[in-house]
Amino acid sequence: VDLDVGTGCGRRVALRDDSCCSWWHLSHPATRSLALGQTISVLITGTGVFSSLLAADGISLPVFQCSLNYVLLAGHLFWVARSCRQDGLTFPWWRYGLWALTDVQANYLVVMAYRYTSVASVMLLDCFTIPCVMVFSHLAIRACYTKGHVLSCLVCIFGLMLTVVSDSLFKSSESGGLEPPLSKPWLGDLLVLAGAVLYAFSNVQQELILKAGTSRFEALGMLGLWGSAISCIQAGLLEGQEVAQITWSLQSVLCLLGFQLCLFGMYVLTSVFLVSADAALFNLSLLTSDVYSVLFSYIVQHQRFGWTYA
Repeated sequence: VDLDVGTGCGRRVALRDDSCCSWWHLSHPATRSLALGQTISVLITGTGVFSSLLAADGISLPVFQCSLNYVLLAGHLFWVARSCRQDGLTFPWWRYGLWALTDVQANYLVVMAYRYTSVASVMLLDCFTIPCVMVFSHLAIRACYTKGHVLSCLVCIFGLMLTVVSDSLFKSSESGGLEPPLSKPWLGDLLVLAGAVLYAFSNVQQELILKAGTSRFEALGMLGLWGSAISCIQAGLLEGQEVAQITWSLQSVLCLLGFQLCLFGMYVLTSVFLVSADAALFNLSLLTSDVYSVLFSYIVQHQRFGWTYA
C-alpha cells in the first residue's frame, strides 16, 4: 500500500507498507489514529453534555470550570522538573504562555456559549475549527491541501450557515439540546465561532511544539502552569462573586467532576494524537462528536430537531 503523506509545500513523502497487516489491524497507524480520534471525540461530547447540565442548573462558570483542568495538567511538570532545570525548556516560555492564553480564552468562549444556545449547536458549530486550522497550518507549517480539501471545507461552512439559520428560526426544543438559561442562540453561535478560531490557533501551536521534539510532559505541564495562572486570575476577576454564591448540590458536583475528567483525558490524548498526526486530521476526527451529541439529545433528553440538522 502506497501512502502519500503531505509534509509541507513542495514536499511529499511516500510511505510503503509491505507488511501483511491490513489497514484495519490495530498495529496500523491509520487504525490507531482512528481509534484515538474517536475516543477523544467521545470525551469532547462528554464535556459538552456536562457543561449543558451545569448551565441548566444555573451554574455557568466558564473560566472556573476549566481552571481545575489546568491545575491537573501542571502536575506533568513533576516528571520533567529535573531535566528542565538542567537543560532548560525546549521552547521559550512566552510560546507556552501564548498557547495557554489562546486555549484559556477558547474554553471560556465555548463554555460561555452554553448559556445561550444548545449543546447540539455548539457541537456542530465548532467544526469551524477545521478551515481555520488549515489556514493556520498553511501559514505556520506550510502545509498543502488539495482542491478536495478546500471543497470539503466549503461544505462545512455551508453546514455552519444552516445551523445558525436553524437557531434563529426554530425554538430550542426543535433545534436540539437543553433550553439554556439565557436564550439568545445567535449570540451563543457567535461565541462558539470565536472560540473555534482560537482553538485552531491553539491546536497548531501544540502541533508545532510537539513535532519539534518537545516532551509531552513538558508541553502539557507548561500549558497547565500558564493556564492555571491565567485562568485563576481571570476567574477571580470575573467569577469570584458567582462562585461564592453558588449552592452546590450532589448532582452539580458530579457534573463538574465529570467535566474535569473528560477535559483532562481529552488534553492528554490530544497530545498523543498530535505527535504522529496533524491538527487538521485531529479536528476532522472530532466531527463525529456532532453525531454523539445529537444522539444523546434525542435518546436521553428526548429532544426534537429541525430539518436543517439533517
